[in-house]
Amino acid sequence: REYYHTLSLLFVGTHVLHIRVDCFACFIASNNLVGTLPDEIEFLDRMEIFNLQFNSGLVGTLPQALSRMNSLRHISLQWCNFTGTIPTWMGQ
Repeated sequence: REYYHTLSLLFVGTHVLHIRVDCFACFIASNNLVGTLPDEIEFLDRMEIFNLQFNSGLVGTLPQALSRMNSLRHISLQWCNFTGTIPTWMGQ
């Protein structure tokens, strides 16, 4: 039986998540998350896919820390309640 030392995919379903992981994809859709995205999000620097959709309790502006997630290729924010303009660094 082999054990893997790194996590490459994390799917949480509908449960609240408080974890720091080193993975390439994280799906935290429909988890009733509340609040703002913390600046510490930048420590998920190997994340390529980040799905937060259907968390209407997520508010505020998108933090600059997201721009430091150098591997990020896809982010889903549908049905969240972020405000402000889309940062210029998104889509570059």
